[in-house]
Amino acid sequence: MEYRIQVRNHWWFDAGIVGLYFIADQVKREENYDNIDLKFDTESLTIYGESEDKIREFLEHCYEVLASMYWNVSTKSQKEKLELVMYDGGTNEFSLKPKRIPTPVVGKFVKGSSWKADYILYDDMDDDFKLRVDNYLKENNRELWGGGKKDKLLLSLPECQPRVKIIPKENLKSNLPVQYVGN
Repeated sequence: MEYRIQVRNHWWFDAGIVGLYFIADQVKREENYDNIDLKFDTESLTIYGESEDKIREFLEHCYEVLASMYWNVSTKSQKEKLELVMYDGGTNEFSLKPKRIPTPVVGKFVKGSSWKADYILYDDMDDDFKLRVDNYLKENNRELWGGGKKDKLLLSLPECQPRVKIIPKENLKSNLPVQYVGN
């Protein structure tokens, strides 16, 4: 099966297709996606895979890499400060992580409401767990995520990239320059 993205003869969109190719090539090599092949020429970027699901999984991984490069990055100062309080339910431990900020160009399109994360609301915690959280915050001189409005104990790092459907099954129009070709 293959998924083809045609060039559009527009410098901005075509630069994005080239960028996707470079990220996809890096992911394929570094993450051992042996079941994926890439072909890039003057007409299109074509991704070959065993199935639509395998191609989708690969492209979702590419999107995560893109987000980590441009949307969800930490400055040197943020890495030193470690301001976000995290909780790992598997190990039952708290930790500190750096805040994140998008790169300057992406930052022009991101608002505070764009940031999403998995969390537990402080008000929803039982009293024993609140006591553990309060002690950890006091020991480390930190606050929960949310700025006092609705304090949240993070279970995952906040991300600001848009949620996108990769190769959506619904609402595809046949005249779009993206093509999915099955066997």
